[in-house]
Amino acid sequence: MEREYRLPLLISLSLHGVLIGLLAFSLEQNPEVLEVPATAPEQQAVQAVAVDAAQVEAEVERLRNARDAARQAEQQRVQEASARQRQAREQAAQAERKRKAEERRLADLARKRAAEEQRRAEAEKQRQAEEQRLAELERQRTLEAEKRRQEEERQRREEAERKRQAEEERQRLAAEQALKAQLAEEEQRLAAERSRANLRLRAQYVAEISDKVQRNWLRPPGIPAGLRCSVRVRQLPGGEVVGVSIVESSGNVAFDRSVEGAVRKASPLPAPPDPALFEREIDFIFSGD
Repeated sequence: MEREYRLPLLISLSLHGVLIGLLAFSLEQNPEVLEVPATAPEQQAVQAVAVDAAQVEAEVERLRNARDAARQAEQQRVQEASARQRQAREQAAQAERKRKAEERRLADLARKRAAEEQRRAEAEKQRQAEEQRLAELERQRTLEAEKRRQEEERQRREEAERKRQAEEERQRLAAEQALKAQLAEEEQRLAAERSRANLRLRAQYVAEISDKVQRNWLRPPGIPAGLRCSVRVRQLPGGEVVGVSIVESSGNVAFDRSVEGAVRKASPLPAPPDPALFEREIDFIFSGD
């Protein structure tokens, strides 16, 4: 920003210096001009100098307007980039909510499936009990029927054993799946707790940076209370500030510049409570209350 002011200023000073030099040189070559009353040629020379100065001022004004237009375009670009970032964060949050809803739906289906399998197992046990009662009645009729019944019973026992083994295997698999689901839920809960802890630590980290900048800030004369601006700080891993910019201006240029200066004075910035929370770019709100 200082370069934008410096170029028009240098151009203006240079052109004014050239005009003053030409006027001085003209007076040295014609000293009699100072000894006689003003004439028409002298008035023409003064008018020429006045016209050149007006042209210089017009050029300076044009450069100043171009600088202001470039600054407004840059501010608009930064605001649009910030809006895109917010939209991307909102889309990511929506996708995460959908994923969690799908996980809950699948867990409900698994519970319903387990309940249905349990009901079928009980029904199978009741069926077997009924078959045994009928078999007992059959043994009471005839010996042959008893032999056939015994053979049939043997076959039924074998089938029941196979079913029992199959049921035990199914229950074992169901128990493993339930354990896996429980472990997944526990892992998800721990991840959520870690995420909340990281958010608290990051908020603490940003607050420590803001506090140190506040301690290094000097209120410019005439600045009203209640001004706020959004600041973006670029830093090295050791906390050294390598760049600072105003993301959202307070509307007061002097206030914004004083905040930038306070950030640079606060270098090196405080270290994060957890090295994993370090970020090369950090945004925070600075308040002049």
